[in-house]
Amino acid sequence: MEINKDNPTMIAAIKNAKNSIDQFKKLLDLYPKEGHVKVPFLTNSGETEFLWGDVTKIMNSDLDIFLTTPPITHDGKMARNVKYSLYDIVDWTVTIPDEKIKGGFTMKAMFEIYIDKYGELPEILLQEKNMYE
Repeated sequence: MEINKDNPTMIAAIKNAKNSIDQFKKLLDLYPKEGHVKVPFLTNSGETEFLWGDVTKIMNSDLDIFLTTPPITHDGKMARNVKYSLYDIVDWTVTIPDEKIKGGFTMKAMFEIYIDKYGELPEILLQEKNMYE
C-alpha cells in the first residue's frame, strides 16, 4: 500500500520505532537471530523505498543486514548484504517464540491506515495484524 510520506500516522510510527531503539537492542541481545529492520534504500531509479531485512550482526550502532524484500523501482542486481547505522532504521521487529511480535510500528500503522480508508482488513491482513503485540 502506498502511503504519503507526510501521513501523520506513519510519521508517529517511525518516531515510536526510533524512540524504542534501546528496547530493540535489549531484545536482540536475547534473540539475536530474530531481529528484523526496515531501512531506506535508494534505488537506481532515484526512488527511496523502505525494505525489510534480517539483522545478521550488530556491533555498537552498526548493523549488518540481509535485505529480504525486493525494491519495486530498482532494475538489475543489487547487494542484499548491506550495512546501516542502527539510527537509520525506520522500524524494527523481534520475533519471540510463542509470543507476539515486538515492534512493527509501521506495520501496525499501515493496518490502521488501511482500516481508515477501507473500513476493515481482509482476513489475511487481520491474521497478520494479530501477530503483533
